[in-house]
Amino acid sequence: MKSVAGAIFVGGASRRMGKSKALLMWQGKPFIDHQIAYLSAAGCDPIYCVAQNKTEYEWPRSVIWIEDSLPNYQGPLVALASALTLCQTDYLMTIPCDAMGLPDNLLQEFLTQIASYDAVYLKGQDAHYLMALHQVAQASALNKAVESGLRSMQAWYAQIKSHPLIHYSANESYWNINTPEDYERLQNNFFS
Repeated sequence: MKSVAGAIFVGGASRRMGKSKALLMWQGKPFIDHQIAYLSAAGCDPIYCVAQNKTEYEWPRSVIWIEDSLPNYQGPLVALASALTLCQTDYLMTIPCDAMGLPDNLLQEFLTQIASYDAVYLKGQDAHYLMALHQVAQASALNKAVESGLRSMQAWYAQIKSHPLIHYSANESYWNINTPEDYERLQNNFFS
């Protein structure tokens, strides 16, 4: 059986939210705790949290912290390269810290399609490039792309064999909490 690690991207600038999204509370826990529990329940081991400055966070010792390989937050593609470089499993499942209500069986759905691709990402009404399963064997190619200046997840997926996993959900609007208004909507209207 193939091994799968999990990675949570927590290093964004949170400009629109105005504070760290990883620390926002929902259902009595910070977002980051929800994401750690989600990846753990999916069977990901180990679980990484990728951040620009890991000293901002104090989370369970079971989580392996990875600092972005480049300074001055340069986006999730650099975070992905940092995680893939250190990952020692066959696959790496990635999610952002601000995606609540993801499908429970997402990893299993990804695994049914990954064999023919370098990456499979979630697509509902929109493409969710940070919610994906990656072949760890792509680490070297991704590092070269990052070194050459590539910073766009969408452009990276266009360079490799990637595939969208189509999954529509009433919860899709909660898969990307960026603003105080998004956060308020999550607090008031989440469909469980």
